[in-house]
Amino acid sequence: MIFVVSCLLCMGISAFLSWYYSKAREQFLVRFCAWLGCTAAVSVTFLVPYDIVQDLGIPSDIPRSGLYAAWEGVFWTCFILTWLVLPFLMGYVAAGEFTFKEKAKASLRDNMTFYGSLAVVGAAVLVWVAIQKKLSLADLPGVAVAASNAWGLLLLAMLLGHGLVDVPRSIWCIPDAGDAIVAIHANVARAQSALDDATEDADRVVAKVNNAIVSLPEGDERHEHAMDIRSVMQRAGVWPDTDTEDSAPTRSAAASTRGSHASARSQSIALSDLASLHREAMSVAHELQVARFLYREALRKAHSLSPPHGIGPAAAAPDAPLQPLGADAGERAQGTVDETAADAGAPARRSGDTSAPSQARRLGIRTAAVAAGLLSGFLLAALLAATVAPDTPLVVPMLRYASAAAGESTSSFVATLVLAALPLAYLAICAYRTLFQLRIAALCRIVPRHSDAYSLLFASMYLCRLLVPLGYSYVRIAAPAADTLAFADVMARAARVPLLGNDVQVVFPWLLVLLVILHSFDVFARVTRALRMHGFLYEDLEEDDAARHGAAIVARERRRGRRSEQQRARQSMRAQRRDSQHASSLWAARKQQGDNGSTTVPNV
Repeated sequence: MIFVVSCLLCMGISAFLSWYYSKAREQFLVRFCAWLGCTAAVSVTFLVPYDIVQDLGIPSDIPRSGLYAAWEGVFWTCFILTWLVLPFLMGYVAAGEFTFKEKAKASLRDNMTFYGSLAVVGAAVLVWVAIQKKLSLADLPGVAVAASNAWGLLLLAMLLGHGLVDVPRSIWCIPDAGDAIVAIHANVARAQSALDDATEDADRVVAKVNNAIVSLPEGDERHEHAMDIRSVMQRAGVWPDTDTEDSAPTRSAAASTRGSHASARSQSIALSDLASLHREAMSVAHELQVARFLYREALRKAHSLSPPHGIGPAAAAPDAPLQPLGADAGERAQGTVDETAADAGAPARRSGDTSAPSQARRLGIRTAAVAAGLLSGFLLAALLAATVAPDTPLVVPMLRYASAAAGESTSSFVATLVLAALPLAYLAICAYRTLFQLRIAALCRIVPRHSDAYSLLFASMYLCRLLVPLGYSYVRIAAPAADTLAFADVMARAARVPLLGNDVQVVFPWLLVLLVILHSFDVFARVTRALRMHGFLYEDLEEDDAARHGAAIVARERRRGRRSEQQRARQSMRAQRRDSQHASSLWAARKQQGDNGSTTVPNV
């Protein structure tokens, strides 16, 4: 019964995540594949504790054969999704071609290029492995599993090397109640900077599309494709609402360019150029939509922090149209800090808040940060100990003590399951937090109700790609005899492969320790700053400068909101005055008409 409830809970969590982060009108196939990948990956966090609890000798509601079958299904579902299905769908939804056949061909071409480069790199390793172990064709699935596991472990080492340090540090740096205004203003400035960049990119793509529409003759297939690109940007709300001389082609402009120069330009625009432009248009449209949403959310938080003045309904409404920054960039970015010093002031850190709730909150934050740091150190030490003394995993005594203290009951079984799942969940949080902080994840912007198809599939793919090797590494520190687990039976085909099997499991903890040390002393941040290689993480901006600029932006939005409210109030008063005058004139006209049509005037 508990296993069935766990499966339903896993599917429910995955369905909620797929719904919460996807757009309102996302394609069913994309949502289904994202849900399936998320379900298969999250199932790892349910099956690993089951495997460990059974190995501890606690009675379970599922036999070992059933657990092995569940592991087989989950593992191969993750493998097929992460290496075949999801990459093909990602290439398809990101392709700029205009037909199903061309999109599929483009996706296959991109994926074959990626896998071909991997094949070239791995060919020498595969030949060496085959010579050393005298592997046959029947062992190729094991080699594929070992290569996938090795890829995931190397990527996990890079992500966890940062995450195990960054998560406790981020908890420690959570602002106090008095300092919350500083963090919120800094977030507003970052959101506004991202919105400026996204608007600039969108304006550039709009100009390219305009040039293509004007240059290509009407009736040409390429002209129709250019109009399709324009329709995509219009549906995304990126295209300007009104066509102007600079923003949209007009009949006169088109007619004036139908000469020899237009013909030469039209000949230079190929279908491949339009496909690239289409892909670029979809990318910038999504980036601008996300930037607008994040900017509104940042302003809403600033509004909730100081509600007496507000920022106006136009800025606070989640679906209100947001004016692009192109024409208003001077007001947004220049001179706002100086002119709003009296209105909002520079964000000052409020020290000296000694109230009991503030002190309790500060103590809770510090305690949580210390606990997270101790957990990071304990898991790192456990991974190292598993390579030195694999017969004494450090997590096992904790699980045995918890099981003995709870007794032999259903609650004992559930409590041990939860306790076994918590360290694995913490490792997953550390890894995925780093992944979605990276600038490369601009390909994958997971934003509530605003994530596009590519982002959903990207997130689902890396959930499948990383959780299986992470779970396999975790059972080595949490199970008394990791080699006897049902999960170990599934991964046995990979463990026999030299170099890619158990050898990678031995190297992984030492590489992780090295990266944790480097991140603890901010070595990578110092190197990137010295080489002026900024922008690997989204949080690379200076806090104080961003907070000052954010305070100016919030103050400007407040003034704009007040002016908008005053303007609406004046318009409402004018409308009421017009209605009153209209009613008076109607009454006078009817009275005069009645007087003219009757012989006597009634006494009123």
